[in-house]
Amino acid sequence: MCTVLLLCAGIIVLTAAGCSSKKQKEEAGGDENQQSVEPSKEPTFGAARSDKPAPKGLFPVEGMTDISDNPGYFTAKEIRPTTDATRDLDNLLRPVFVKLFGSAKLVAEGGLDPNRPAGDVLLNSMTYVVRRILTHEEGDELHKTLVAQGFSRSPRYGSKPVHSRSGGFVMMSLFESTNVGHYSLGIRLDLNKQTMLVESFQLGSKYDRL
Repeated sequence: MCTVLLLCAGIIVLTAAGCSSKKQKEEAGGDENQQSVEPSKEPTFGAARSDKPAPKGLFPVEGMTDISDNPGYFTAKEIRPTTDATRDLDNLLRPVFVKLFGSAKLVAEGGLDPNRPAGDVLLNSMTYVVRRILTHEEGDELHKTLVAQGFSRSPRYGSKPVHSRSGGFVMMSLFESTNVGHYSLGIRLDLNKQTMLVESFQLGSKYDRL
């Protein structure tokens, strides 16, 4: 009777050991299968900006490379100043425009207009289109830069830039002298048309003496 009981106990132990070994192999196999699966990759943000030219169609106008570029600059047709005064003013102002706005094109030029209120006389006008989009802050920076380079404030529009939030423009007035002439200047940034008008007035106007 004891011999039979011992045989039965041995069979039970061997069976349990076999089941345990099989379970461990299955679990090990399951771990191997899980490790072979590659985790999904999430998009990477903040990647370095490519130096390659912008692909065609990325911007509305060919030549643009940044969202701060003014589309009108790339389609504007440039002209050359035609008088001594406008050439002098262009030489005076263009380097400042290029420094602040990347590049500038003279797109229109006007001459004498004596029919202004209170005897004011407009001598010349010049319209520019610049590469960078013009904003109210750009107007303040332009005035600050011109004063720092030796331009004097004029009372015509006031000692500080004049902002029109509803009208979308910034105006400023300054005096400057060169070997060619002495200038009373009014500069108007049109934020809607993205143009910059430079007007040169005859000195001695009451608007220069306010």
